Amino acid sequence: MLTITGKVARSPSVLSSDLDKSIVMMDLEGGNYYDLGDSAATIWKLIEEPKTLDEICAKLAIKYRTSAADCADDVSRFITVLREKALVVIEP
Repeated sequence: MLTITGKVARSPSVLSSDLDKSIVMMDLEGGNYYDLGDSAATIWKLIEEPKTLDEICAKLAIKYRTSAADCADDVSRFITVLREKALVVIEP
């Protein structure tokens, strides 16, 4: 798993559109489409402006009534997958 020490930012090559509780995304470079459901869509919305893992988890903890520590592993795994697919970048 990736250690996320910088800010998570959306890749400029990804277009996205909000559809009720989901997000539809298109990777312009890879030509792939993605559909993000509930919590994944929330994370995508949160990183409209670059955020640290701690900032993302703090917001999710409030929304989903959990602790930031409890969501850190799941969010880190999700961000790692997004990064591997070049949908996000990690800024210093």
